[in-house]
Amino acid sequence: MRTTPVAVTPVSELSEVVLRLGALAGAENFSLPELRPALHRIVVAPEIAGAVKTLVVQALLLLDDPRIVDGGRAGAPLVQKIRKLLASAIDAHAKGGAQSPAPSHTTFSPDALLSPEIDRGLAEEFVVEAREQLGLAEAALLALDSDPDDMQALDRMFRAMHTIKGTSAFLGVEHVTELAHHAESVLARIRSGAIVCAGEISNVLFRSIDMLDAILVAIESVADGDVAMLPDGFRPLLKLLREEPAPATQNESLPRVSGSVRAIRIAEPTIRVRSADVDRVGDIVRELLLTHAMLSRDTALRSGANAELARKIAHAERLTLELEDATKELWTVPFASIVQKLARLARDAAHQNGKSIDFTTHGEDLLIERAAADALGDALVHMVRNAIDHGIEPAEIRERAGKPVIGRVRLTARRVDTQLQIELADDGCGLDAKRLARKAQERGIISAGVELSEQEAYTLILRPGFTTAAVVTDLSGRGVGMDVVRSRVDALGGTLDISSRVGAGTTFTIRVPYRSRPRRTADDTWGEVPRTIGLIA
Repeated sequence: MRTTPVAVTPVSELSEVVLRLGALAGAENFSLPELRPALHRIVVAPEIAGAVKTLVVQALLLLDDPRIVDGGRAGAPLVQKIRKLLASAIDAHAKGGAQSPAPSHTTFSPDALLSPEIDRGLAEEFVVEAREQLGLAEAALLALDSDPDDMQALDRMFRAMHTIKGTSAFLGVEHVTELAHHAESVLARIRSGAIVCAGEISNVLFRSIDMLDAILVAIESVADGDVAMLPDGFRPLLKLLREEPAPATQNESLPRVSGSVRAIRIAEPTIRVRSADVDRVGDIVRELLLTHAMLSRDTALRSGANAELARKIAHAERLTLELEDATKELWTVPFASIVQKLARLARDAAHQNGKSIDFTTHGEDLLIERAAADALGDALVHMVRNAIDHGIEPAEIRERAGKPVIGRVRLTARRVDTQLQIELADDGCGLDAKRLARKAQERGIISAGVELSEQEAYTLILRPGFTTAAVVTDLSGRGVGMDVVRSRVDALGGTLDISSRVGAGTTFTIRVPYRSRPRRTADDTWGEVPRTIGLIA
């Protein structure tokens, strides 16, 4: 007699899980890893509503608790909590997916990211936290892309994606939950050894990070009362993740990233503080400085009649100046914050050009004022892109020239006396001064017959619209990049030097003032201590 198999639905599977959890009540030992695949299937099932998925994701997060993982009796209360969450999920599904559905929810587009009824403060908090986790995920993926055997980097990325999945589920951002879940599945295959983080697998994980960031931008930029919509390309990417990209091998020629990854690994914990609060602290410190300036000019104090009071005020001055320094550091960021963006840029540019690059960095711990870091970051984006696109030769040309196939790009930041010095060096083809002069004559920038020194010829690349590229690419060739570099450096009161040798490479050196606290003397006039604004802190 033939029997017709009963179709397993997400709801029936959820009910089975709840029954199994009930059977574990009072058990001395238990093992729950087999429940995870079933719960994952429920989370991504299209017929399951967001409110149900939120409860299931909460249960999944509890499965990671060490007391559950150990399988001992200490985890029994958590087992009951998971069971209650899943039972609530079944009830929510029976009631239409939510406890009290609002009529307006039924009119939402499938591409809507968030309901406009969600508290704006909660949405902003989610964006900030998710962006922090994305930064950690990208740093870990850069390390993993460089060394596919780096299991610590894999674990860091896994934790970041898991956190994003959990927080998005709590808020009901289902598209983020689903994308993070499928990215987690790819990471799980890497962890099991089924695939290697290289080639297309690495690319699709980077694309997942970019898509999650695009979603966060959409959420934070939407006006009050409007609905943030899903960015283009989401569904094709999700389909690619579901299909599980073809396995890659470790023999694939890929860019390597070092230096920056080490710095991000040891990054100190941070807390989120409103910029208005930091401004308020700065205002109070300035008031303290003003008050101290008035006290120090008091005639009774200057006469030396009260030496003990003078010592106490001198001690207060030292503490106030230390507080001022600490306040300034609140507005600084480590150079590593620039480096991570550049490391990602170098990786992507190398892949687009079909080149293999060894991108190394030094000086990531150096603290830079945030505004200056933004300006320098903009300049370095163009410099790194040009170094890879124009400087580093294709592999076959490097081989013929007797060079290593892997091109080298080195970024170094250091403090030299009162200046911050940043060097970007490559071992590429170098700048040909004669060719630059010839191009300038063809474009009418200089007159025919004018002789230029090497340095004068090199500075031609800093002119707006000047380029030697025969083809305009997505990366460069329009002659706008190095002009941006010069304008950013000029705005910081710095200088840009270029040294090059044909066939050996090029080095760009940026020097900008490194701000330090000015010395105070007994002759200071009333008012604030002189400061240099907008430079390096």
